Amino acid sequence: MSKTKSKYYVYALLDPTKPGTYKYGRVVFNHEPFYVGKGCSNRILNSAIPEDSGSNPFKEYRIKTLNKRKNGTIMLIIKDRLPEKSAYTLEGKLISKIGRMLFEGGPLLNIAPGGGGPGGPHNFSKEKVQKIMRKIDKGTFKGSLDTLVQEARKAFKTKRSLQIKRRWADMTEKERAAARQRNSEGVKRYWASLSKKDRKAHASKLGRRKKPSPKRNKS
Repeated sequence: MSKTKSKYYVYALLDPTKPGTYKYGRVVFNHEPFYVGKGCSNRILNSAIPEDSGSNPFKEYRIKTLNKRKNGTIMLIIKDRLPEKSAYTLEGKLISKIGRMLFEGGPLLNIAPGGGGPGGPHNFSKEKVQKIMRKIDKGTFKGSLDTLVQEARKAFKTKRSLQIKRRWADMTEKERAAARQRNSEGVKRYWASLSKKDRKAHASKLGRRKKPSPKRNKS
């Protein structure tokens, strides 16, 4: 196998303020890990630099906090000279085994589960991130990003519902009738675009299962 194809590695960022023996299967750290990633070239160095990119505000907050305390971040390459697929696999396995603080209650601040899978949600305000991280540092964080995302979506739906109600109240009866017509036509077009399987699944999700027709008595 060529060197080009085996240029990837899996790395971890460790917290120098938390020494000890942290064993996860065959992998042992002498400081608590707070991030695991996969990369090549200077990826590990760039990962330890706090940037306000928003890609992972929780990791960035931790690195900034360590830098303010003049502790820095310990960078460790766990395994190198890997093809990309193998690096993704190892990354995902390690994140799963160690656990993400924001989801499974482990020490990692990863948002995504790794392994080349989709990234997690990271549309949190700076204030929200700081609030969560302070709780994590104090050991009082008991929530989950899953819960927080659901709460954010619920708040958005409530806000959206109020906006629609206000707009509806400002409409004339003629404008309301036109809006109803547009909505009805839109629903019909959407329903017509679905397959029978999708319609059934959608109807079931909305609790609109088709009631069985009454049995006719045979005369």
